[in-house]
Order: sequence, then C-alpha cells, then structure tokens
Amino acid sequence: MPKTTRTTKTTKTATGTKARHSTRAAEKPVVKTQTPIELVRDVATKGIHLGLGLGSYIFEGPQGLKHFTFSGNIRNDFNSIVNNAIGKGEKIEREQVSKLVDFEREQVGRIKSFISARKKDLKRTELTLEEKIESVIASLDIPTRHDIQELNRKLNALSKELARQRKEEEAPKTSKRAKKTDLIEEESMEATA
Repeated sequence: MPKTTRTTKTTKTATGTKARHSTRAAEKPVVKTQTPIELVRDVATKGIHLGLGLGSYIFEGPQGLKHFTFSGNIRNDFNSIVNNAIGKGEKIEREQVSKLVDFEREQVGRIKSFISARKKDLKRTELTLEEKIESVIASLDIPTRHDIQELNRKLNALSKELARQRKEEEAPKTSKRAKKTDLIEEESMEATA
C-alpha cells in the first residue's frame, strides 16, 4: 500500500479541529463545587426550559424558526438551537411566574375586600337583630336582665333592713331576761342569807 503524505489541506484541518475542541472545552467549564443533587436539579431545570422553548417554537410555526441562522456546521447550529430554546423557556417561565404572582395578589385583595364587606354586613345585622329583640321584649312586657338585677339589689337591701330590725327587737328582750335573771339570783341569795 502506498504511504499517504500530509498536505497543507489536511494539516490545516487537523489544527483547526484541535483548536475547535480546545475552545469548546473552555466555553463550558464544569463547576466542580456543585453536588450531584444540584447538578441533577440544574440539568432537569434546563431540560424543562428546553422543552418549553421548543414547544413555543413549534406553537409559533414557521415564524418561530426565523430567528435561527444556519452556518452549515451542524454542531454549532444544534448548540445554537438548544441555547435559544433554553433561553426562550427561561423567558416563558419568568413571564408565567410573574403572571401567577400578580394573579395571587389580585385574588388575595379580592378575598380581603369580600371579608371586610361581610364583617360590616354582619355588624349591621347584629345591631338590627338586637334592636328587634329589644322591641319584642318590650312589647311582651318581659323583664330584662337589668330589671332582674335591680330587683335583686332591692331585695338584698330589704333583707338587710329586716335583719337589722330583728336584732333591735331581740336586744330589749335579752335585757329584760337579764334583769329577771338578776332579780331571781338576788332573791335566792337573800333567801339563803
């Protein structure tokens, strides 16, 4: 077999390939401080973003592919498509998160206004209900709690007055008994003397 010799064309291609491989390695350095879980999370997140971005390009139809320019290098073109799709997916995620946060704030505001309105209605209803109950009690001539408490105070005052008068009546009887006892004792002493 004849021995092939290197020409300038093959030498240039070989050195160009080496240069491309070395720059590709420098473009995406591996972060050595990531734990395996963080690495899996990052890859999964990028996968989701890629799916969102590709889905949006498919949804847009042929207009979505206008952004891509093809240089003829399949690897660079593929990397460009993937990076653009990931970027588009990240943008979609930010927009949707923003919309969800705005929606949540709006709903919280609606709920707060609804609750405050119901509290006002409840207070008005309670006042109206109390007024109606009072009017029914007044029309039926049923004593209220205040009336019963006032009657209890009067009864207590009367009971105290009655107890005081009984003590005053018993005091003179006790003194008459004491005098009779003294007289009997004096008579018994005189009789013994």
